[in-house]
Amino acid sequence: TVDAQRSHENLVRSPAISSVFLHRYGYERVTGLVKAGQQSGRGLVQEAIAQGLLAEGDVRALLAIAATGTSI
Repeated sequence: TVDAQRSHENLVRSPAISSVFLHRYGYERVTGLVKAGQQSGRGLVQEAIAQGLLAEGDVRALLAIAATGTSI
């Protein structure tokens, strides 16, 4: 069976999610977030939250918007 919470946690830790943020933040900033997230062990999303670019509650909404093919 699929564990939705675990799947979400794996997704937000993965650098593959970076494409969701390219339109909003640009390649250079997203690349920096990915690198900083890897160095800190937090991952891209948690790094963006730590830097004040993203609120915790915004993550699922942004993923839902991206899943529909709409730019964020």
